[in-house]
Amino acid sequence: MSLDLYQQAQAAFQRADFNAALELCHSALRNLDSQDPLNKQYKQIQADALLELKQAKAASEIYEEIKLFSQAGFAAVLAEDLPLARALYKQAEESPAAKWGNFLTDFLNEAQNSNYAFDHDVMTPGYLVFRFYFEASYGYILNYQLKNYQRRFLDYRNQLINVYPELIKDMGSAHLARKEYKEALEFLAEAHSHHASDVGIHFKSAMAHMALNHKDQARESLLNVQKMLPGSELIESLLNSIENT
Repeated sequence: MSLDLYQQAQAAFQRADFNAALELCHSALRNLDSQDPLNKQYKQIQADALLELKQAKAASEIYEEIKLFSQAGFAAVLAEDLPLARALYKQAEESPAAKWGNFLTDFLNEAQNSNYAFDHDVMTPGYLVFRFYFEASYGYILNYQLKNYQRRFLDYRNQLINVYPELIKDMGSAHLARKEYKEALEFLAEAHSHHASDVGIHFKSAMAHMALNHKDQARESLLNVQKMLPGSELIESLLNSIENT
């Protein structure tokens, strides 16, 4: 029965029914021995669901309880408790996630200061760590409407792209995922000025233009993609859909 509930909780989370996932976890944990291996798995789903429901403080507490310190640290970042986040990341085992978290907490903290010197005050985690973690982190920052954090990345984007050139494209992608198409296009246009030959920028711009019913701009972006990816059936299909609507 417990395993069945666990699978139901997983399924609820995967279909983004986070309240249902929480209820299933609560129900299971009431009757589950604390030493049962599923105990930690249920609590992780609980914490993941709470994070999606913008209850970052509660999520952080559960992650910490089950010793997932990198996740606890990130949740504390979203709860705007940077000292706690920094302490939690310090407890995490050395990993790319911990490396990202240590950078993130230092950057968000130091960038508040008017005399902040980016180049030497904070060690950046390197390209691959940025590539793996930045877009998802920035997406959560948008979801939680943390304007102060967002502003710090925007203010220092010209320095950050020296470490991670795709930074501005990823900002656009995060807005696109939230269906904030106008904002997405602003960032994608800025990214295009740095990387005109990036096929992903043209494709994502096309998706945003199509969502806004900007047929001419969408067609232009898709034709640019087609030049880079000749013979793509997907691009041909999207172009046909524009012509037929």
